Amino acid sequence: MNSSDYKGYPDNFRPDAISGEAAAREAPPFSKTELDVLVDTYVSQTWTGWNGFVGDFTHRANKVLEDDRVTVASIEGEYQSAEDRIKAKYTARAPAADIPEQIDLSEAFMLPSFKNNWWKVAIGFFIIAWIAIGFFTGLLAAVAGLFGFAAILQSKQHKLVSERVQEIDEQQYLYESEQKSIVNEHDQALRTKHEKLTEHAAKIGRQKQVLAAEWEERCTSFNQELHAIDQQLAEMVARGGSRLTPIETSDKIADEITDLDEQLRFRIGEVDLHPPTRVDKELVLSLGLRTRLATLTTRYPWMHSLQQHRALLIDGKKTAAAQADVKLFYTVIARILRQFPPGKTTFTLIDPLGLGANFSPFLKLQDYSDTLINGTVWTNREQIKRRLRDTIEHIEIVTQKYLRADFPDIESYNREAEEIAEAYRFLCVADFPEAFDQEAVRDLVKIIQNGPRCGVHTLLYLNANADLDYGVNLEELKDSCDWLVLGQGQRGLYLRTSGDWPNEEVHLDLQPSNEYIKRLVDSFGSGAVDAMKVEVPFAKLGELAQLDSGKWTESSAEGILVPLGPSGAKKALTMTLDSKMSHNALIVGRPGSGKSNLLHVFIAMTCGRYSPDEVELYLVDFKKGVEFKDYANARLPHARVIAVESEREFGLSVLQALDKEMTRRSGLFKQAQAAENISGYRKHEPEARMPRAVLIVDEYQEFFSRDDKINREATTLLDRIVRQGRGFGMHVILGTQSLSNSGLPRSTIDQIPIRIALQCSEADSRQILADDNLVARSLSRPGEAIYNDKGGLLEGNRQFQVALFESSARKAQLAKLLEFAEQENWDGDPPRIFEGHESAAIKTCSPLRHFVAGKRSSTLKTWLGEPVSLDDPVSASFAPQAGRNMLVISRDEAQGTNVILSSLASMAAQLTPRDLKLHIVDLTTADAAWADFPEALRDAMPHAISICGRHGMRELLLELRNEVIVRHKKADARSDTASEFGQRTVLAIIGAHRARDLRQDDEPTSIFAEPDADAAPSAALCLKEIVAEGPDVGMHTLLWLDSYANFERIFDRRVLSEFGVRVSASLPERDSQTLYDSLVAAQIDRPNRMVKYDDDLVGVHALFRPYTINAESDLWDLSATLFPDQQVESLDG
Repeated sequence: MNSSDYKGYPDNFRPDAISGEAAAREAPPFSKTELDVLVDTYVSQTWTGWNGFVGDFTHRANKVLEDDRVTVASIEGEYQSAEDRIKAKYTARAPAADIPEQIDLSEAFMLPSFKNNWWKVAIGFFIIAWIAIGFFTGLLAAVAGLFGFAAILQSKQHKLVSERVQEIDEQQYLYESEQKSIVNEHDQALRTKHEKLTEHAAKIGRQKQVLAAEWEERCTSFNQELHAIDQQLAEMVARGGSRLTPIETSDKIADEITDLDEQLRFRIGEVDLHPPTRVDKELVLSLGLRTRLATLTTRYPWMHSLQQHRALLIDGKKTAAAQADVKLFYTVIARILRQFPPGKTTFTLIDPLGLGANFSPFLKLQDYSDTLINGTVWTNREQIKRRLRDTIEHIEIVTQKYLRADFPDIESYNREAEEIAEAYRFLCVADFPEAFDQEAVRDLVKIIQNGPRCGVHTLLYLNANADLDYGVNLEELKDSCDWLVLGQGQRGLYLRTSGDWPNEEVHLDLQPSNEYIKRLVDSFGSGAVDAMKVEVPFAKLGELAQLDSGKWTESSAEGILVPLGPSGAKKALTMTLDSKMSHNALIVGRPGSGKSNLLHVFIAMTCGRYSPDEVELYLVDFKKGVEFKDYANARLPHARVIAVESEREFGLSVLQALDKEMTRRSGLFKQAQAAENISGYRKHEPEARMPRAVLIVDEYQEFFSRDDKINREATTLLDRIVRQGRGFGMHVILGTQSLSNSGLPRSTIDQIPIRIALQCSEADSRQILADDNLVARSLSRPGEAIYNDKGGLLEGNRQFQVALFESSARKAQLAKLLEFAEQENWDGDPPRIFEGHESAAIKTCSPLRHFVAGKRSSTLKTWLGEPVSLDDPVSASFAPQAGRNMLVISRDEAQGTNVILSSLASMAAQLTPRDLKLHIVDLTTADAAWADFPEALRDAMPHAISICGRHGMRELLLELRNEVIVRHKKADARSDTASEFGQRTVLAIIGAHRARDLRQDDEPTSIFAEPDADAAPSAALCLKEIVAEGPDVGMHTLLWLDSYANFERIFDRRVLSEFGVRVSASLPERDSQTLYDSLVAAQIDRPNRMVKYDDDLVGVHALFRPYTINAESDLWDLSATLFPDQQVESLDG
């Protein structure tokens, strides 16, 4: 109530505003109930007590005034009755002044009686006189009769006047006598009335004095109470901070509110607390009340609470408050952004008329994360229906999977859930019910009624101009909404609430400025980027799974149970792989969704719970990355194969190996007879080692990236393993970014019961789950996933959050695992490692390192590199027979050099210095990192190794040519093998394309050569003879050139057949066809890949990663392994 409400009151009765403002001082933090308790106390005690007093006081005062009115009316009535009696008692009236006038004789002739009768008198006298006397006498008699008649009438008038005067005198006397009696009686009645009124006024005055004194005393007491409450209210509002004041009165952009209940209450305006009830103005004037009644100066901030599980509907009602609903909408959304921590809320915005304009100040949130506004603003009917259905699906999941009977609402769940607390979701609809048909409204009612318990809240503003679709009835929303009706008042916009209290005019806060909203959006959005990352540490999952206390104690006989992450607040989701219905898994997730992290969690949890004798892993990663690198470095005990950045050929070889293993196990099960599956076999053969095998292929679609033999064979093998493997304890986990064009046949997918969907498109959600199971499209954060072990059926959905397994934690877990393996004295075979992104190191060549040095053999082997498969290292054999030379073509000098030197080192490992001599023509780049590797080989090996450059090449070739001739002569004479020739000899020319002396079209160009007609054969000729005739007598040539074109410049094309072993990197199609009669070399698409062809194996092309020598120390390490004593025998023995 303000001063204008007191119009008509006495001036000294206007409200006296309490002066001064309660300053904020040191006090405990604002309590969520403290203010409410104060207001409730004010309403229930002070205000109610005062109202009770005012009611009672008014009743009693009105009774006094009513008694006053009744008594006065009674006295007046008695007086009036007396007056009526007096008037009725006396009937005399004042005489009327109606005396006739006196007339003379002439006037008598004018009287009506004379005029009416004169002719009768005249005729009478005339006739009598005429008869009696005569005619003229009759005329005189007639005239005399007329005068006589007039005289008679005059006399009669005089008598009438005299009688009337006498009558009036008598009446006047009687009237005056009665008047004297009336005055006497009236004076007596008036004296009686005055005496009674005087006595009554004294009595009423005393009663009014009692009431006025009571009013003054109670009003003074109430003012003191009101003053104290006003001070407390001001202090509490001050301590409540910016969340209790208009939004833009503080520079704060975010309120630090940790209480979930308080985050759900926000201010949108203020109300005057119930003003004290005032007595009626008539009472104030009648009783003469003068004490001033105080009012509250602090207004109560009106908070809308989402805890009440009601939606908020704003209705402008086409009043002067046009666009007020939008402004209030902005205020509410701004409050939500300010009070909720960044990233803990998301919005679904629907704007069918504005097409996004109604939410334009908040659309910048999309720049930080699409998730914050659920992608975009939705505008058409189909989009709106889809978003409503998505929201209902989310409510179903939260209700059925998270809350159940364990939690009353999402707030309680979030307190327990910690890292995986569900974000609050706000469905904001502008211009409702535009574009909402009957079905959409029904869905909206479901959301409004069931959503708040699940953290889904609805904000609507009503467009009163919108045409309702057929069947749409907004009345059904009223019971579920706080319907805020806006109006325009003197103080600006106000609303009336639908609740019981305050049910007052709530004066709305002004809309925050666009600049403030921009700052708020920037602050919230930037903070949300990191805050939205839901991360459940792997250690926490380990605690749930009791990983530390249960290492390697689990048996896989009946299946594998692997926790993946929390599902709900109190339990972890566990993947089951067994021989029944849960045997294989398919994982789909777009980049960044956490698919690789999920695989890491599976691997770590499996290895932590089961020993290598219980579970074997085959890890194949086609992704261009190093996801499995840590397992390769650690030589993961459980892993049989680890492929990092794998290739299709290697992946196919893994499938082939598993197919062979499945065949082997089938034979074992048949031998056991009673064994139908791995569980039965292990019961029948408890001592036999029969681990479950799990194949994990990330980005499996690489198998099907080309329409070739690998595609077809991989399709067949995968399908066979998926269909038949479960009974043999063999399981497959396939991962991909998208199922669209993944290449895996639908018939195979249908045989995979376990589906795990991370963030993915709607199309992928349909493919991995089911056509009517689109829940995966709503997943909003990395690591959030749907686990379905019912083939994608809707009833099989279980939502969970994959535990975060960071690289540091992964390495620490691996270290613990290796330490435990050592404690358990595990001595199994190390895994076969394929690192597609790296070259193979020669020091990892197992056959070479384990070769028994000095063991004689007629066939030399050279190990060239690691195959792109599970086969043994790629090698080449050099028997003493024609064509056993090797041609290496690669534009990468380091690669070509390494292949030649690796081959030489391999040969040195097989023969003693007595039996092998190496000759190296080094034409490598002088300043290259590998330029000194030939010398390092010579120094490291105990063999006789000669090295020369271009200038010594001709003499070396001539010497070797002559030796070939000698050996042939001895062979012809004795028909002996090369073992009788002394040593096996190998000529290696590294960089033959740089030797101009070897070209067919060039003459010798050495400046030191002297022209001589009888000169020895040229270097080119010597090389050709060595290549053609040397292998038969134990002399082999290894040649590296940078291109096949340069080979043709040195040799005739027919000489190509003398190089039975051909190795090359990527080549043009023409050169590949020439060398291999195939395009295999043209299809090489990686820098560290080469292909080998051997005439002894027609049609076989081996793709491999060539060995590299990373430093001179590699050669010394190899030498120390092969020749620990470094005892060099002389050629003489």
